[in-house]
Amino acid sequence: MSPGFGPITVAFYDPATGMYSNASSIIDPLLNVQIDSNTRSPRTNQYSLGIDRALGRDWSVSVSYVRRTGGEFTGWRDIGGVYGREVVALPDGRPLEVFPLEE
Repeated sequence: MSPGFGPITVAFYDPATGMYSNASSIIDPLLNVQIDSNTRSPRTNQYSLGIDRALGRDWSVSVSYVRRTGGEFTGWRDIGGVYGREVVALPDGRPLEVFPLEE
């Protein structure tokens, strides 16, 4: 993580004041995210095999095979977040289960 990657404040918009003044959560990524010391560089390998054959003057046949493999891809895993569970209503009234990050 970069030392310049500071806390993120999520706030609600207050139409009365015209500002985002009601802080709902403050997330410190240095507490929730860390880089695995066993991280390895991602790798990919691609192999291709092809053969072409002419059949007379106007016809040809071609067969190709391509294979791509890879691993050690980098991703994120939240190690410190605590998530709640609630159901909110979509604009059309349908329920949607969400998992907000708690402080």
